[in-house]
Amino acid sequence: MKISGEDKKFFILGLFIISVTFFIIEYLHPYNFTKDDNFAQFLPVLLEGFVYLFSWLFPQINLHQFTRSPIFETGTYAIFYPPMIISYLTSHYIMKNDFLTLEIFAFLHLILGFTATSIFLFNKIRNRKIIFLASLAFIFSGYVLIATSIWYYVIPTIFFFPSILIIEERLIRKKTLNVAVFLGLFRGIYFYSGNAQYFAFATFFELIYFPYNF
Repeated sequence: MKISGEDKKFFILGLFIISVTFFIIEYLHPYNFTKDDNFAQFLPVLLEGFVYLFSWLFPQINLHQFTRSPIFETGTYAIFYPPMIISYLTSHYIMKNDFLTLEIFAFLHLILGFTATSIFLFNKIRNRKIIFLASLAFIFSGYVLIATSIWYYVIPTIFFFPSILIIEERLIRKKTLNVAVFLGLFRGIYFYSGNAQYFAFATFFELIYFPYNF
């Protein structure tokens, strides 16, 4: 995959549009991605889990809600998911506001989703403007923004789904063990990114995609 100067310009422009749009959303609707379930359930448990984690305690049980509720076993609190850890550390140590954790989490995945979708479409569409617009339309779809504001675990799919298709296409072409192992590990990270039902949805759409493309 050869990247031209035009591709770099579109990518930088995309990052700029994502940043401006995100900050406009946050200006008009502060803490836009911390509503409903995110506000009442997920963020409090995540923050409590990180308090345990960075106190060198395993975040297994939340002692402060619902007469001791599980954290690790439920699979809906992505305590060990790398972007979530980065989001917490950024909000806690740089922004000095733990309540920005899910806002930063959403912003990171908008960038990751735009990047992955652009790469996925790169070898399928010649017109770079269409790739640029399609990638932005995908990550800023109404469902992604609205659902993520309630359930934080929706937004990782905009990164993982195109990325998995990229890796699978490479596996089909190369048929190497290294790619197969990497795909398995990548799927495992996706499974743990928040909610297994979106992992199942993505798998279903993979089954639709590949028979018509290979």
